[in-house]
Amino acid sequence: MPAQFRSSTPCEIVQLSCGFNSTVFLLNNGEVWACGSNKYEQLGLNRKQLLQGKKGEKKNEISDDLLPPGVKQRIADLEATQDVEKPTKVTIVHEAVSQKVAQVSAGYFHVHVCTSEGMVFGWGRNDRGQLGIGKKVAIVNQPTRLKSLADKKVLMTANG
Repeated sequence: MPAQFRSSTPCEIVQLSCGFNSTVFLLNNGEVWACGSNKYEQLGLNRKQLLQGKKGEKKNEISDDLLPPGVKQRIADLEATQDVEKPTKVTIVHEAVSQKVAQVSAGYFHVHVCTSEGMVFGWGRNDRGQLGIGKKVAIVNQPTRLKSLADKKVLMTANG
């Protein structure tokens, strides 16, 4: 069922981009919000933040008595952070300074954003190097600056 987007401050959605089962919203104040599937960390949200937001919600019980309690908890935590039903703010920071975003682009399981300063950040699935940061890390779970473009002022990205 459609629901109204609510932010802590009055704002407008100026752009949105959809990936496979996920959506990224850009607000007129430069904030980025995301919701949907987080299977490959494509929402750029901190797992601790997601778990905090789900406190008090009933978790799926794992009934396999052969698993140690720590493993059961880890599986329950992973399941709890797979899908984010309500838009949640994505924090984009460079050198301890929060960045205002000017443009967003969601790919199948990854996202790129351009800041008002022309920096590019990416996160999500990276097993084919689609983020532009090399293939050392298959999944990037937080907004990461593309160092290869550090000497360029980028105005727009487009993902497939």
